[in-house]
Amino acid sequence: MPPMASYLDTMTTREAMQRTWDRRNKPERGWWTLMFALAKCLWRPNLDVVLSRIMFTIFRYGQPLLISRTITYVSSNYSPLEDRNEAFRLILLTFVLYTGMALFNGMYDLRLSRVQALARMAMVGIIHNRCLTIKDGVFDDSAAVTLMNNDTEMITYSASLLHELWAQVLELGIGMYLLASEIGWVSIMPLLIVGITYQGAKFVTINVAGRQKALSMATQTRISTTKAILDSMKNIKMMGLVEKMEAKIQTARNDEIKKYISFNWLIVAFNLTSGLLSLFGPVITLIVYAIQAELRGAEAIDVNLAFTSLAMIGLVTGPANTILVLMPNIASLIASVDRITKYLLSPDREDKREFLDKRYTNGSNGQANGITPTHTTDLVIPDAGLTHDGVAGDYGSRDDPAIFIGDATIRPASTAEPVLKSITTTLKKGSLVVCCGAVGTGKTTLAKALLGDLPPDTGVIQTSFGSIAYCAQTAWLINGTIKDIIRGPPGDDTAVDDTWYKKVLHACDLEEDLEQLPEGDQTLVGSRGITLSGGQKQRVALARAVHTRRDMIILDDVLSALDATTERHIVDNLIGPKGLFKELGTTVLLITHATQHLPLADHIIKITNTGTAYYFGAIGADKLLLLVFSMSSYSFFLGFAPYWLKLWAESGGQHVWYYAGIYFLISLCAFLVFVVTVINIFIIISPRSGNLLHSRLLRTVMGAPQSYFAATDTGTTLNRFSADTSMIDRRLPLSLLQVGQFFFRLLSQCVLLGVVQPFMAITLPFTFLTVYFIQKFYLATSRQLRFLDLETRAQVNASFLETLEGVATIRAFGWQRPFINDNVKKLDRALRPSYMMMCIQRWLSVVLDLTVLSLALLVISLAVALKGTTTGGQIGIAFNVVLAANMYLLRLVEAWTSMETSLGAISRLRTFCKDVQPEDKPDEVHRPPQLWPSRGAIDFDHISASYNPGTLALKSVNITIEPGKKVGVCGRTGSGKSSLLLSLLRLIEIESGTIKIDDLDVQTLPRNAVRSRLITVPQDPMLVMTDTVRQNLDIAESAASDDDIIRVLERVKLWSVLQSRTSSAEAASKDDQEITTAMGGATSSSTPAPADTADPDIKKVDDETTPASSLDATMKNLPLSHGQQQLFSLARAMLMRPTRGKVVLLDEATSNVDGETNNLMQRLIREEFREHTIVTVAHHLDTIMDSDVVLVLDSGKLVEAGAPSELAAREGGVFRALYGRNRIE
Repeated sequence: MPPMASYLDTMTTREAMQRTWDRRNKPERGWWTLMFALAKCLWRPNLDVVLSRIMFTIFRYGQPLLISRTITYVSSNYSPLEDRNEAFRLILLTFVLYTGMALFNGMYDLRLSRVQALARMAMVGIIHNRCLTIKDGVFDDSAAVTLMNNDTEMITYSASLLHELWAQVLELGIGMYLLASEIGWVSIMPLLIVGITYQGAKFVTINVAGRQKALSMATQTRISTTKAILDSMKNIKMMGLVEKMEAKIQTARNDEIKKYISFNWLIVAFNLTSGLLSLFGPVITLIVYAIQAELRGAEAIDVNLAFTSLAMIGLVTGPANTILVLMPNIASLIASVDRITKYLLSPDREDKREFLDKRYTNGSNGQANGITPTHTTDLVIPDAGLTHDGVAGDYGSRDDPAIFIGDATIRPASTAEPVLKSITTTLKKGSLVVCCGAVGTGKTTLAKALLGDLPPDTGVIQTSFGSIAYCAQTAWLINGTIKDIIRGPPGDDTAVDDTWYKKVLHACDLEEDLEQLPEGDQTLVGSRGITLSGGQKQRVALARAVHTRRDMIILDDVLSALDATTERHIVDNLIGPKGLFKELGTTVLLITHATQHLPLADHIIKITNTGTAYYFGAIGADKLLLLVFSMSSYSFFLGFAPYWLKLWAESGGQHVWYYAGIYFLISLCAFLVFVVTVINIFIIISPRSGNLLHSRLLRTVMGAPQSYFAATDTGTTLNRFSADTSMIDRRLPLSLLQVGQFFFRLLSQCVLLGVVQPFMAITLPFTFLTVYFIQKFYLATSRQLRFLDLETRAQVNASFLETLEGVATIRAFGWQRPFINDNVKKLDRALRPSYMMMCIQRWLSVVLDLTVLSLALLVISLAVALKGTTTGGQIGIAFNVVLAANMYLLRLVEAWTSMETSLGAISRLRTFCKDVQPEDKPDEVHRPPQLWPSRGAIDFDHISASYNPGTLALKSVNITIEPGKKVGVCGRTGSGKSSLLLSLLRLIEIESGTIKIDDLDVQTLPRNAVRSRLITVPQDPMLVMTDTVRQNLDIAESAASDDDIIRVLERVKLWSVLQSRTSSAEAASKDDQEITTAMGGATSSSTPAPADTADPDIKKVDDETTPASSLDATMKNLPLSHGQQQLFSLARAMLMRPTRGKVVLLDEATSNVDGETNNLMQRLIREEFREHTIVTVAHHLDTIMDSDVVLVLDSGKLVEAGAPSELAAREGGVFRALYGRNRIE
């Protein structure tokens, strides 16, 4: 794609809009503030649009004068000289009028397209900027994505909306003046009809905002739920919850469809109101004129008056109709602008840290990252102590304070009680500080406070560093190659220091992993690093943090996902006395549960508990036939009306009531079939087809193999559920209505032209042939551009999602500017095909306008050549046909373009459903017995399995596990431990061998049937944050009673925590009501959230906290730490016990908990599942030392198996080496 013109620069527009917004008048005046800022930013391009539109209006309103003059010429007798001169003037006037219309309409559309492109640049840019500065937890990830997609599209459309509004008001005034000069006082009749239809439009306008808000809320809930489930698809598949989660999304979709139908009734009412005006405006006006003329004995309707007035009435009712159409759209625009405005005005991230180094003052914030934040401490992006060669600078001696915390009280979320109370400590430069404590005591809260993400309620936090390297508890990785991720943010063109890069790889123990990967460090990690194991993801994130050579680094429990050997290697090479951090003089805050590392610390912080064609197939043949019949009937009546008017005008004033009655009856019949058409499309066809297509898409995605999710970015898949589904739901029905209407109208006009002007009918085949080749050339280009447009929009979605998910890490490193640049680059790439599409649409519009010019010249030429044999009525009809053909052709092209875009979304959906094959194979159809597996016997017979063809993750593994045995699986990171569980769960493909559970070959069973019979506790707890505690705990819908739920929560010691946080949430709910309504009740992402996730959406409950209120509170209102989430996940497994079989799979289920909590979880596992076969994958060998059997894997092979005591005593054994290393630690 060629680059866009220099005046369409994404970064320049983004920065201009940000400056304009920052200089807005305060206090803000609601939605108007943002619209005024946008208009002020784009005032010059908008002025160019105004000038072009005025010129187009002048030429357009010369058409009735041309019609009147032509009819007068045909009906009058001139001298030969006067006749020749008048004929020449008519031909010249026709050429000038229609050429001027074509050129200025093309200029207007092109300049309007520029404004729309600039508006999209501005709005996407300002929303992306805001997501980097907004306070944590105020809105969820899906809120910004919804704003960026749906609401930004509405504001982009507003350029056309607002320019058409003033232009239509102007045209209405001109049209009324011309009509009054022709028929006198009767010209007020169209306005009276407008007044009547306004009442219907008023009803729509009053109700549209509320219903659209309800629809937007339902849409956002569905998208939020879909995103959360897509983010956790691996865990969902492991736990056998695919069908449950599919039903959850479909339920959200059904609720959206109900809101959609309610909203569509307003569209129906509005279209009927609009149709009433366009159909009955000319009829009633001419009938009233004829009746008053007969009563007064005045001149009756003649041909000149009839067809000149008919053209003028069209130029009055057209703008009036358009104004009525714009009114509900303006209400929708206001709602969209209001949502974005509230997002932009939501609370800032409050960085209350004080900087000990004078270089990090508030004055340099905005300059460093290109954003001018509301609070200048929001974004501190200096070069964080890097000298010109990238080596950490010298800030003073080791005795100088790096961090000082003085009497600080900090809460993890605005609705939670403080977990850190009145803490005071000092971290020295170059020191290693280890922070330890039990689950939920506030370790992550402390880290986020040091990063500036959580402001202290009281006290002070002072820091010497402007930016800090940060490795979060849950690794955040963008979709890119391993090397690009480690090097830093996207778009970083700094030359790679290969020596330093290799040193980092060695320190983070990634060398062996990269050797095993087919493409080494050029391997794409996929969305959220899905192609890597948990330990590999964590080490890549760690390597990225180390590679930056920041003067301070915060490591939040990064060692928990590693095996003992890998952990020891990283500790020795990074954290130990001879590690890289000591070599660089880096200040390190290590948050860990591993107390064996405490001797390495210079300072220890211990926090105790006291610190607290598809489409038409979806329509259905019967409904499609009804649609075609109603549309064709409508066009027949519409085309017959002017012919009947011709007969009336030529009757010489005879039988007025007869002609008037039939004329009215024709319009009434047209209106009735129009009613059938609109209701059929918006109430029957659209909801049914939209829901059916969504169901097919959902079924395909949920049934896709795990390899699809590993290879496909989440943003790409989510784009099908958001942008593509929105097109199918909202744009396609209207486009379908318009295409059908204008096509059949055009067809009826052509038939009418052939009846009244047979010579003109000869040209119709040539005209159709010309239009056919024009559109064929256009469609060949537009389809490619449309495909590119949809694909590049998905990249912008992915950019937003990656930024939102990793915003804490981005802020910590000071990487706002690189991520802004990356978003600008992707937005610029996405705008190119859409802008090119607009340009070729303008080309098509101009070509069709010139085609209409040819038809108009032909009508005039025939009128001149056949003068004396052609009546004024025939010329009047011919010119009105040309006038209508001009409008219908343009509207048909616009509607067809819109429908083609929507059909492009359907084509993508159809291709997707066809190309993505389900993970279940044709022979996997046998259903297991109801109580299977009742014993828990597992047999791996020479199993080889792979994630991708050609790369084996397991190599000829032979294992027999007897019923009721407790089996531990260990090995270094990437050895195949998790792959063993995934092969049992059929998430990776079995290349050879068999797996049997209770003598049933799992390769003959549906995969979800296998997973749904086993109890699996994955490494990363899967919580649906918008669901209640009850729904999350009883996620398998076993209909557990409240007593059962409370019992398991008490056993894992979470019940008192949830009750306490419910009380805090209730107390804080009154303070959060304004935030709750800011996005119309924006829902939160269901991605597992850290304990410091703020919660703006709290339900009002009774003052007294009851068990039911705690269980019915949403999970996002009761933030849990990562360790507490693992306890919650174990409680969920305990609740599944009565409904599932005798096999329990634990994948690092205790990796993020302290020793005391680990002991609790191990005891509960032994007690609750004593009759079950348990397979436990573990890095920390203490958790599997009481197992009956331990399996040791290395490079996908089973290298040792036996009792743990035997393996620990085996000289030279792999397990002995691992266990010995673990014991030393």
